[in-house]
Amino acid sequence: MASLYDKAAELWNSNYFSTAPAAEELAAIGNETQKTINSTIRQLNRNNKIEESIAAALNFNNNNVPYMRPKARPLSFSNQLNVYSSKPTNVNLKGSALDGNWASYVPKELIFTESSNRWDADATDSKGRRFVGALQFGQSRLNDLIKNGVLPKGTTLTMLKNSPAMQVKAGNWHFQDYINRINNPENDLRKYIGKTLPGQNTPLTMNSLLAMAHLGGFGGMSKSLRSSGSYNPSDSLGTSLASYAQRHAY
Repeated sequence: MASLYDKAAELWNSNYFSTAPAAEELAAIGNETQKTINSTIRQLNRNNKIEESIAAALNFNNNNVPYMRPKARPLSFSNQLNVYSSKPTNVNLKGSALDGNWASYVPKELIFTESSNRWDADATDSKGRRFVGALQFGQSRLNDLIKNGVLPKGTTLTMLKNSPAMQVKAGNWHFQDYINRINNPENDLRKYIGKTLPGQNTPLTMNSLLAMAHLGGFGGMSKSLRSSGSYNPSDSLGTSLASYAQRHAY
């Protein structure tokens, strides 16, 4: 059977369009062709939406999309790479927070689970507290950074959000401060490294302690360890100190 296009070509070549029946026949061909075109366009749009969704999932640093605080913390960075690619080097991270000039002791996995790798992350929790940047610093820790001369007086959360250089400087000091306090014999916290909290199955590491301190403050981390995990509050995303310690025990 000849296709609509073959039939149209045949009619065109035979100069058949001068008659009224031919005009009606051409109109019918046009309607059928339009239906085919519309159907094709709808399918292309569906395919494009799928491709856009995949691209968005892979694009960890799409600065054109406003940051929205997730309902739950994302998978760890390494797990995300395993999901999307067997070759992590294929994922474009250029210009991202993970490429920042962080000190070797700053856990990059923590950067990912805090902000999905966004320098410009800006979120407000259920208590009205604002957290910004790749490491989601709040006003309390910003006050510490200013008090210790890491950042200049007058620095605001918005200024910190807009300056990757400030964020790196703050992050490097932030974790070095926690490491120094963990290693301080007076605090007696290193003894918990290698132990396993009740209900967990992975021994604690230094990164576990850093993750707990980052989530619940140094005092919260200390209290949780000294209580053998019975003190285990959760943040507004439902992430508990113990679960965060387990997630970052690498």
